[in-house]
Amino acid sequence: MAGMRTSVGLSALLIALSGLAYACGSADLSSFGGDTQNPTAAGERTGGDAGAFSPPATGASDLGPTDNAVILVHAAKSQAFRLCFEHEVDRRPQPDSELMPEANVVGVEVGGAVRLPALRGAPGQVILFEEPSIRASYPTFGGAGVGPSCEELINGDSAAYAQVLGTIDTDLSRGVHLLVVTGCPTDSILRKFSAAQCGAGWVAGLPANGGKGNLGVKEITLAGAARPASGTLPAQVVNLSLPLESARAGRDLVVTFGPLDQPSASHVPVATNPKLFGSAEPSFPAQLAYASNDTAVYGSLGFRVMFASGTGDAAADTKVLDESLADIQKSSSPRDIPPSYYATASNYALLVLGDPNAKLADGGPDTDDRRALHVLAVPVLEPKSDGGADDGGVPGALDGGAASTQ
Repeated sequence: MAGMRTSVGLSALLIALSGLAYACGSADLSSFGGDTQNPTAAGERTGGDAGAFSPPATGASDLGPTDNAVILVHAAKSQAFRLCFEHEVDRRPQPDSELMPEANVVGVEVGGAVRLPALRGAPGQVILFEEPSIRASYPTFGGAGVGPSCEELINGDSAAYAQVLGTIDTDLSRGVHLLVVTGCPTDSILRKFSAAQCGAGWVAGLPANGGKGNLGVKEITLAGAARPASGTLPAQVVNLSLPLESARAGRDLVVTFGPLDQPSASHVPVATNPKLFGSAEPSFPAQLAYASNDTAVYGSLGFRVMFASGTGDAAADTKVLDESLADIQKSSSPRDIPPSYYATASNYALLVLGDPNAKLADGGPDTDDRRALHVLAVPVLEPKSDGGADDGGVPGALDGGAASTQ
């Protein structure tokens, strides 16, 4: 009977939170590292088998290599967060043990990403807790298996901090999936936002004056691809920056790869006008050649994000971001080094995050690399214990990345 009361209470709260999501979120809408220390609940996958390679079905020779993982991505104008899932409330909020860079607490940092083992299936409603709101309930330096479960949070005093982002019906037990938190909370006395930063469904003003947030969640499925040869970086672009999209003003958004220290050097196109919150582009990874054994190239080669004028005159194009392979690695996995990080036998998803014109609450420029426009490079297939390298690199742990180069 006690269990039935808990279930009924949880269902009632989820229904109530769904109504809150209509007012404060959009239903359709750290770091990068493996959080493989999650406790095992009844029927729960362990970090080991959840992240193992899954061979394609017999006869499916056209399928690429696969992995099983969920990558949480912070692409919103909110604080660091942890997520709960309606169909897995026996777990603790995720991530469960991954410390944020420059912090002693667990969560997904602004502009960052954290890799988790696969879930058991479709998560249902996705519920966000801003990390500071539940920090006191968990160990300062992390620790999987310690602290209240999602069910206990939702049925307890922390229920007031729960924000329903929307419902994900995609099966997340197989394959590699991005779960991207998007949008903005409501305006507050301390912080104001704009439609260009937040997108559709957001209404300016304090809640008492009709202001409405639009925090939401998007699921994007990533397809694995094998690395064809040493010295080739297979890359695809995932556009997760609404402020960048807003700043285009009708111009083409182009991502290229090449030397950043030579103004007149030609670049290789990677993606043009990648759809905001869309699939990884191009559909088959661009094959980018680089001298992987030359450590100097990691500081000079990299990705350029620009607005193309369409006139064919390069001088009329507007460069928005130049970021070297070394800087991207430092943002993506700060405890690794470029030669090993880019040696994973996998294609890489280039997550474009942040704001090209980030501002502080007082209107001044925001110089925090986590909130400024930046790129995270995520290997779709996680490195395995046998190395997972294509060219003799020593694989490093994907151990905690957020967008911070400090």
